[in-house]
Amino acid sequence: MRIDITRLKEDESLALEHDYDPKALNLELYDLHYLALLKFKGTLEKIKNALFLKGTLASKLEILCNRCLKPVPQNVTEKVDLYYPFTNQEYLETMDDVREVMILSYPVKFLCHENCKGLCYRCGASLNEDSCQCGKQAGAATGGGAFDRLKDWYSKRKKKRILNREQEKSWLIQNADILI
Repeated sequence: MRIDITRLKEDESLALEHDYDPKALNLELYDLHYLALLKFKGTLEKIKNALFLKGTLASKLEILCNRCLKPVPQNVTEKVDLYYPFTNQEYLETMDDVREVMILSYPVKFLCHENCKGLCYRCGASLNEDSCQCGKQAGAATGGGAFDRLKDWYSKRKKKRILNREQEKSWLIQNADILI
């Protein structure tokens, strides 16, 4: 939003309303989508050599759960309290600051509910909706899923690291008199 501040007088406030396009602000992520425009409602005040923008940003989002990948609609409201030094400029541009406020409000980890069980690591079935049948069908505790392969890789890497350490120790013992 570009605000003309040439007519704003000392200790005067200006009521503002503006709709931001989340796509124009580059706010969407692969797991977070806006379902509505981002609406700002607030005031701009000029006090001495400073401008204060205060208000709220509100919109509706759809966020994917980090465990089960279920899309969850969510209303979001963020408080805006920004300070700008006044340096005889004619306009105040707020787009970058609005973008920053919204990005900083994004959750680091989002869950559809606190007890989300996620997906089966073998077949991808949602464990929130029903129990997985792939373990029962295979008849074994391990089904050769991605995590089993990762566990095998880690244990092989760990054995290799232990062997390398033992080789280093034996070399140090053999060459101790040279090193001292």
